[in-house]
Amino acid sequence: MPEFSRTPVAACLFCLGLAFAMLAAAPASARGPGSKDMETRDLCASIIARAERRHGIPARLLRAISLAETGRYDARRTAMIAWPWAVNAGGKGRYYPSKSKAIAAVERLRARGARNIDVGCMQVNLMHHPKAFADLKTAFDPARNVAYAARFLKDLHARTGSWIDAVAAYHSSLARQGNPYMLRVLRIWVDRRARPNPAVLAAKAAKRPGAIAGRPKPSRTAAATAPARTASLVRRAGAQSPASVKKAWAKVVARRTRFAEWLARRQAQRQAQDRSGQPAGTGNPG
Repeated sequence: MPEFSRTPVAACLFCLGLAFAMLAAAPASARGPGSKDMETRDLCASIIARAERRHGIPARLLRAISLAETGRYDARRTAMIAWPWAVNAGGKGRYYPSKSKAIAAVERLRARGARNIDVGCMQVNLMHHPKAFADLKTAFDPARNVAYAARFLKDLHARTGSWIDAVAAYHSSLARQGNPYMLRVLRIWVDRRARPNPAVLAAKAAKRPGAIAGRPKPSRTAAATAPARTASLVRRAGAQSPASVKKAWAKVVARRTRFAEWLARRQAQRQAQDRSGQPAGTGNPG
């Protein structure tokens, strides 16, 4: 029998060391929330949130652009996330598992003569923005990629006088290309704004009495009878009276109608600018 089994303490130490060795040898997908794969899943979103606050961009607008550009479905979170190692060339997007593989892919594309290539969280176009990054390593750095896109979007806002037009011009200065992109981003943005922020909800949950160690969690009965925090405007109004439902919904429809009318006017103005030859933006970063 091996020497380590003679004492309980030694046996425990051996088992503990064996467990750490197995954990280190396990694939990334099996290591849980602390794995490198999970860090990659959070990379774009966390950096984008900070860039929005730093540059005064409306909350989640830059993130909506990133999801329109590099969004991919994450089965673990059952949600769309922006991917930092994304490459688009010739209208075909590709997602790579690491930064080094994404760089190698761009180098192969360039070797074949491709120049119109979008890279990173925000899909900055290397041909339209040749001075944005010193090299591919910098271009695929999420912080540098997002920072450049944030500055570019803010500059477009200053030129066009509208965040809506800035989003369209982020993709193209031509209305026939920028308008469909703008509508796509706005749909994502409105959807994201309607959802609760996971980080905020986690912080609030940590402050609740039931989340403090040593205190019991609320019973399932109490949780079932508590009002839903994510209830829609119509459902909350319906809990009050049938008349309030109709009134609340009328306000929602009126807001949507006004926004649609305003958006139609802005699109018509951009199309008129196209016909007159006056640029509405500086053009396609991604």
